[in-house]
Amino acid sequence: MASICIINGVVVYMYTENTAKHHSPHVHIRFAGETASLSIPDGEVLEMSEGFDRKKLRNVQTWIDYRAQDLLADWQLACEGKKPLAILPLS
Repeated sequence: MASICIINGVVVYMYTENTAKHHSPHVHIRFAGETASLSIPDGEVLEMSEGFDRKKLRNVQTWIDYRAQDLLADWQLACEGKKPLAILPLS
């Protein structure tokens, strides 16, 4: 697992292994002990723990919308077993 960004305290990461078992491109997020998985490029919630902060979730979804191309490039690296590159948060 490689952290690629921190957005208002939410850690965004990808697993760096053969992602064939992971199906479609997605990221994992973690904040205050809660977790979620969001698809790339649309930010759709794939899985989410019940207590995940909705405002924090929306912030990450907006970031995914703006950084989708970078995230898909990182997904390709992860599929090859390489470490994804860091991606800047929105300013």
